Amino acid sequence: MRPLTPLAYDDLTAVDDVCLKRPSWVVHQGVWSNALDVYRASGGDPWKVKPVPLPDDVREAMRELYGSRRKGGHIKRIRNYPFAGSCPVCGSHSTGSVDHYLPKDEYPEFSIYSLNLVPACAHCNSDEKGTVFVGPLAPARFIHPYFDSISAKPILSVEITSPYDAARIRAVPASGLSGNELEIVRFHVGTLLGGAFEKFVGNLWVRLPAALAAQSKGMAAAGQIDVLGLIKGNLAYAEGTTGLNSWTTGFYRGVLADAGAVAYLAAKTAEAGK
Repeated sequence: MRPLTPLAYDDLTAVDDVCLKRPSWVVHQGVWSNALDVYRASGGDPWKVKPVPLPDDVREAMRELYGSRRKGGHIKRIRNYPFAGSCPVCGSHSTGSVDHYLPKDEYPEFSIYSLNLVPACAHCNSDEKGTVFVGPLAPARFIHPYFDSISAKPILSVEITSPYDAARIRAVPASGLSGNELEIVRFHVGTLLGGAFEKFVGNLWVRLPAALAAQSKGMAAAGQIDVLGLIKGNLAYAEGTTGLNSWTTGFYRGVLADAGAVAYLAAKTAEAGK
């Protein structure tokens, strides 16, 4: 999860070109162009952007525009967005897909709109998110990488439920959030970071004592291993290599905030280091 600068693209000219090739759409051209302006002005917020009332056949044809253009042009450029570290939408360690921030089934007028197309991972694009795009009550919605700066600070953490030998770990908002930001982050991580995330961080948790023991080689004695310092170091490394809100970063942030988890890891690391 991170803010992104959108790639430059002239969407209004693209609308003009489409309508020139489909003369029957000229009557809808003004409404379509205005919808793009509304989207930009409201930052894509689904509580403010309403679907454009268009004939069913036009809506279907607008959806199909994406399929006919998805492998080239500006959509290919968005798919290959030059960033590294983790998915800007969910924080997973993979990329290579394009996600419609507002789904094209409900909003076909934005199916090829550059500001509605976000570089993401397949997990975001087809698994956890599905067709969900808004919460039950405002302001709950997904974070928009192009318009929201909230993910420029730590927003992802984990909650670890004991017993620690069989811990359940789930995504939660990081501490320090409040108001609308908290509601948006709670919906975002609660909706996107489900089974795949929990499996990923669960595996990290199981392997962590052995990893910490290996990192502690050279310390005076097993009983003097600075587990807290090692976890802080792992968090700093994850932030620097995968981003402030990658899955790995969120995991270490949550572990560090849980005194019981740190104590458990200290004991298990001492055992693993013997």
